[in-house]
Amino acid sequence: SRQELVASIRDVLEAKLGLPSHPNFGEHLRLNEELRLDSVLILQLFVHLEVDFGLEIPEEAITQKHLGTVGTLASFLLGLQR
Repeated sequence: SRQELVASIRDVLEAKLGLPSHPNFGEHLRLNEELRLDSVLILQLFVHLEVDFGLEIPEEAITQKHLGTVGTLASFLLGLQR
């Protein structure tokens, strides 16, 4: 589900990438500006999500519009699961 995916994104960011927890974590948070994810951290996030969800995330499918917020990332990933 979408909620599980958002929770998994949070878990990867905190547990696997070692980022500090955000008190109001949710779909509205911007990946770069508020969560401070640079391109390297975003790639690491994708690798962990691929392993955890068994997804194949084709690099050519990823565009800047997918990387705006936690919500746009979740929508993109849900689209890959279908």
